[in-house]
Amino acid sequence: MTRLAIIAVAFAGLAALAMAETTPAPAEPETRTVFLVHPGPANPPGKSLMENPLIREHAKHMVAMFKAGTMTRGGPFTDGSGGIGIAAKGVTPADLAKILAADPAARAGIITYEVKTWMIGVGAP
Repeated sequence: MTRLAIIAVAFAGLAALAMAETTPAPAEPETRTVFLVHPGPANPPGKSLMENPLIREHAKHMVAMFKAGTMTRGGPFTDGSGGIGIAAKGVTPADLAKILAADPAARAGIITYEVKTWMIGVGAP
């Protein structure tokens, strides 16, 4: 091997080492706990949740969650069939289920909740 070839191999090795030290390790996927709102057994069949008087109490419960920093986003589907909410970072499914169980509309059976862990695939932080 010529002197120039030895220098080139050494340089390539140093460059690879430098890249390995500056390239961050792949991050764990970011997740959030989310919930879906569905009509409950006490909601009259064929009636939009938005027509139910208890939905106002549900809305107050959601606003309280937002103000407490438990929820970052939430709202109804435009067809009145339910809704969705996104919990704040660090809120576990067990934490969220306990908070949602206190919702007056859920206690009355007007709505039910489905709690899931969502892996964020794309989007802004």
